[in-house]
Amino acid sequence: MRSSACYTPKRSRAYERPVPQAGGGVNGWIFRTAMSLHQKPDDEVEALIRDRVAGCGRVVPDREIKRAIASAKRYTSEGTGLPTGPRVLAWPALDRERVQQVCSSDYTVSRLIERSAEIPAQAQLLEDLFPGNPLLCIGPSNNRVSVEQLSVFTSTPTVLGRQQFIVPSPMIAKQGMNQESRLSRRCLNNTGPRQYLVVEFDGHSLDDQAAILNHLSRYAPLALLVHSGNKSLHGWFYVHGVAEEKVKKFFRYAVSLGADRATWNRCQLVRLPFGHRDNGNTQSVLYFNPILKND
Repeated sequence: MRSSACYTPKRSRAYERPVPQAGGGVNGWIFRTAMSLHQKPDDEVEALIRDRVAGCGRVVPDREIKRAIASAKRYTSEGTGLPTGPRVLAWPALDRERVQQVCSSDYTVSRLIERSAEIPAQAQLLEDLFPGNPLLCIGPSNNRVSVEQLSVFTSTPTVLGRQQFIVPSPMIAKQGMNQESRLSRRCLNNTGPRQYLVVEFDGHSLDDQAAILNHLSRYAPLALLVHSGNKSLHGWFYVHGVAEEKVKKFFRYAVSLGADRATWNRCQLVRLPFGHRDNGNTQSVLYFNPILKND
């Protein structure tokens, strides 16, 4: 039996924790830090966050920080329109005891790989995941994305392979109006209904991540497992047509097991299967369950 390396973080304030690198949950770190500092003046919080994220590997615009601070206020007693009293938590706390139980199953990455269907090349994989040639949002960085029909991306496989990120649900328009009333290629306004909900973790060993993702597959179909090219596994769960309340209940449970909350955002970018990180590492596919292809 392997010795479990389950995630057991010490109790520290969000802003004291290391800032993840680009693509690893920077936006989530910003929001959690804003939450933990909600009683301080906005300009002070903004300055602290700006200083901490300076080396995260991407440009973090001031509007992203300001938006996170404003959102954090809405979840606290200091915000506008919320009742006074204890802070309102958007997501459940980490359930360390439950994480330990799930990780003790001895389920490994190798076992998930053994269960996989044959994994096709990148273009075919995306066509299986997104049949019907929908609009997709794909790009090399958070600030550089394109929204095109899938066939436009797959027509140049070498270019497609150099991309890092994708929104894991089809788009409904090439542009939409974002929360700042500006046209944007990637915002909630032009992102369609959820097709896949991606669950990823920080701080677990790969085998423990596999154990948790396999456990979660009891509650929603696991369609894909992508290695980030660094230290994490990203599980794509098929949730198309499932009531949002039910999907959120599933994701709340995942968060209680240590999942990054940032991927709940419907227009959140995630690692593109078989894409490449900016350091050259391949974001390989380890497991594939062609759910839509078999419907």
